[in-house]
Amino acid sequence: MVNQPGSNIKSLKAKLLFAPIVFFVLLLVAFIFTLKVGFQKINTVRAELTLAKKNELLLFEKLSILREADGIIGSYSGISTIALPNENPSLLSISQAKIVASENLSVLTNFRIEGQVVGKNDYFSSEMLFDVEGSLFEVLSIVEQMIETLPVLTIEKVNIVNAANLSAAKITLRNYWADFPTTIPKISEPVVGLNTADIEILSKILEYKLPTFSSLEPEPASGRTDPFN
Repeated sequence: MVNQPGSNIKSLKAKLLFAPIVFFVLLLVAFIFTLKVGFQKINTVRAELTLAKKNELLLFEKLSILREADGIIGSYSGISTIALPNENPSLLSISQAKIVASENLSVLTNFRIEGQVVGKNDYFSSEMLFDVEGSLFEVLSIVEQMIETLPVLTIEKVNIVNAANLSAAKITLRNYWADFPTTIPKISEPVVGLNTADIEILSKILEYKLPTFSSLEPEPASGRTDPFN
């Protein structure tokens, strides 16, 4: 069978057109893929820019609040670490109790510290017990003044045996402490300022009796040339 010249020409034209069509299809697919990836990248960058602007606004807001509260924070931060320290403050509480007792012309005896307890809100507490003798007025004054000393404590129990001129009391106090924060808030987290109730509590604590801290000064050299004599 002899091929017709016309069919050969059609076949040749089809072959010549096939390569450009395939190239165009591949180019179109590549363009669509590139366009899709490009839009995804653009959307990702837009989202990141939006988040960055949001964090920037939050950061400026935090800085503004901290600048306004700089003086307040300075006065409250020190007192708060004394009111609720990060270690058992029993020794400080004992010192406070002895000072209060001496101011009321009384003597405390039989000091003891009992079981440590972990609270529901990640704080710790322990009981401090002691005995006191004095007039009924002196005993009541000690109890009243102890609840206005720092570190913060609460009166758990007071047993008073009242006599004509002398009263004896067994007093149980509870003191508290908690671990300090170990992480700082994320930039994206909003600032939670102090509300009126918080400021009232801190202002009240500022009126409490601070513990007395003492430091030992180094002794001067004796002037001996021979340390063995």
